Amino acid sequence: MSKPDEGIPPSTYYVIDPEQVAELAHLMQQERVVTEGMGGLLPEGQELPEDGRVLDLACGPGGWAMEVAFTYPQMSVYGVDISPSLIEYARGQAQARHLENVHFRVMNIMQPLAFPVSFFDLINARFIAWFMVPAA
Repeated sequence: MSKPDEGIPPSTYYVIDPEQVAELAHLMQQERVVTEGMGGLLPEGQELPEDGRVLDLACGPGGWAMEVAFTYPQMSVYGVDISPSLIEYARGQAQARHLENVHFRVMNIMQPLAFPVSFFDLINARFIAWFMVPAA
């Protein structure tokens, strides 16, 4: 009898403990610095439909997703991360900011995602290089 996770390689995600306030602050600052370095939330010249859908892979505490949701209130913004506690933190922050157009879900992006094909107009994946591994 095989185990449910048999054949699935172990996760290479580095999971942050949201109780570590300094690490959360570091992640939020990292998101701000990269956004500033890019010249804004979206790539230069990126045009999205007014009611577009955006996905943030490995969203961590959700800073980028919340900023997009705040800046573009007509869009639907989704953030996914493997850490249930980081997703809970992001949800709490979004609720405190009254952002109803941002949604956070626990998902392992190394596995197929629970979204329809072509569902998103833009996918942000700026912090995945740290744990992505070459396909076998």
